[in-house]
Parts: sequence; structure tokens; C-alpha cells
Amino acid sequence: MSVSSGMSNMTVSCMGSEMEVGEALDDIFKQIQTNINNCHSNIRQLAMIDEQSIEFIECAKLDLNIVNFVNDLTVLFKELKSVSKQILGKPSTDEEKKELKELKEKDKREREMKKREEEHEKERMGRY
Repeated sequence: MSVSSGMSNMTVSCMGSEMEVGEALDDIFKQIQTNINNCHSNIRQLAMIDEQSIEFIECAKLDLNIVNFVNDLTVLFKELKSVSKQILGKPSTDEEKKELKELKEKDKREREMKKREEEHEKERMGRY
């Protein structure tokens, strides 16, 4: 059975409750979008402080809001990873386990290589 064929009636644990996978994904992404929009709005307001003569304490409140939105997003992204793993499930054969392990190792190597390349590019650009 493919992973997606059983998804329509699948339930997952999400934010402390069992719910249908579609409902869980809709809820997570709605909250992510709301937090991103709020964070964007607050950081724009903070960026315009020179133009608006806003007092420091008001700026600090905006900054605190931004930190809280980012913290909420961190929680939501962790929840999204958890739901994704629940949808995927576990490998059912030794061959699938081996292939999954190889896939993860390859992905890790590629991410590390990309990170090193980006760091090298930053160093190179810093010299000019």
C-alpha cells in the first residue's frame, strides 16, 4: 500500500489530540501562516521606528511579540515534523529499513556539503 492511499481516513496525534490527518495539516498550516503574518507585521512596524518616533518600550513590546511568534513557529514546525513522520510510518521490510538509512545518510552528507559551500562562498565574498 502506498503511503498516500490510506491518508484519507488516517488519524494522527497533533497538538495533544487525535485528529484526521487533513484536519491536523490544515490546523498546523493555518497557525503557521497566522504567526508568519503577525511576525511580518510586527517586524515591519519595528523597522519603521525612525519614521514614527515610537518610544523604546513600545519597540520592546514589538520585539517581544516577534520573539513569541518565532517561538510559536518553532513549536508548530516540530509538530509538522511529527505529523509527517506519523504519515510516513515505519519501514515494513529490512530492505526498506536499509534504503531509508542510506537515504538519510545521503541527505545528511548533501546538507553538510551545501553548508560548507555556503560558508566558503561567504568567506570568499568577504575578501572582496
